[in-house]
Amino acid sequence: MPPSVTRDLDYLAARLHGRCSRLAEGRVLDDLCRIRTVAELARRLTPGQPCERGAELQRRLVRMMIDELGELGQNLTGAGRRLVLWLRVRYQVETLKVVIRGVVNDVPLPTLRAQLADLPSDLALPIASLEASRDASPLDRLAGIAPPGPLQQGLLAAAGAYRERARPVVLELALDCAYLGQLRVLTDGLGEPERGEAATLAALELDVHNLMLVLRGRHHYHLPAGELRAWHVPGGRWDASSFDALLSAPDLAAALEVGGQRQFPGAPVPVDPEAFEARLWNRAFARAHAVFRRRHMRLGAVIGYAAIRRIELVNLITLTEGLRLGLEPLRIRERLIPRPTGDSDHV
Repeated sequence: MPPSVTRDLDYLAARLHGRCSRLAEGRVLDDLCRIRTVAELARRLTPGQPCERGAELQRRLVRMMIDELGELGQNLTGAGRRLVLWLRVRYQVETLKVVIRGVVNDVPLPTLRAQLADLPSDLALPIASLEASRDASPLDRLAGIAPPGPLQQGLLAAAGAYRERARPVVLELALDCAYLGQLRVLTDGLGEPERGEAATLAALELDVHNLMLVLRGRHHYHLPAGELRAWHVPGGRWDASSFDALLSAPDLAAALEVGGQRQFPGAPVPVDPEAFEARLWNRAFARAHAVFRRRHMRLGAVIGYAAIRRIELVNLITLTEGLRLGLEPLRIRERLIPRPTGDSDHV
């Protein structure tokens, strides 16, 4: 039975504090890492719902996250409701990315369906239409199933770049840009003090996006600077001029230096993009908890909780992947957030 809907923010925040105390963090996460089978992990995470396949457990965990965000959104009104409901779209974006790779690589539709997240009806994609439009170009087929609004507009805006370089990464960047652009708009629509607190969390998402545009897009995928500049989302520590400075770095080592000095002044420069991203996730983990504690009976508590839950989901999916790969518990734990970076005092 779905939770009863109440717009009493104090009551909702109190419920979230109870939920937060039961999340998979700290010692609970340590214990989960010692589990050796998906079936046992499923018994811990989804009691009464047996599961032996990691992919199915991941689908279940994602759907639980989407449904919980939907519940939170229904308990809010106005700008706060619009923001929290938009957070659900992140999982629609990730599903679209899977579809992009499937369409570009001509994966059979039944195989593709099995790889997709279990989205609720208001986020579901009309996958069946892909079969009816097989004669169209991949971009046109993808734009046809994308929901009208920012995501569809983002895909269409990438048309020129994609036709020049028909690679999934181009369209995936366009989707990320569209999602984050709308996230920033909705964050700016909040009143104070919630706007400032939500902005501190959104800023880290923007930082990850803008940094990885250069560290991976420029120096791994070798995408042209002009295209990457078009997918820059202003915000966080990277305005247009600072992003141009990062983009102008001649090689990866120089880009890491420029990025490290701006993102973590006074701290050692991350050794590679993965270390950079790990440090940003650590900062996101700390900030989410700070926002949640500081605004324990306001909208900020809901926003902070949503960020904490997202990190918990990332960790649980990483854990199931570690089981699939047969990694030892310590190796799995090292991949979870917060991650050991060697310079935690600067996080």
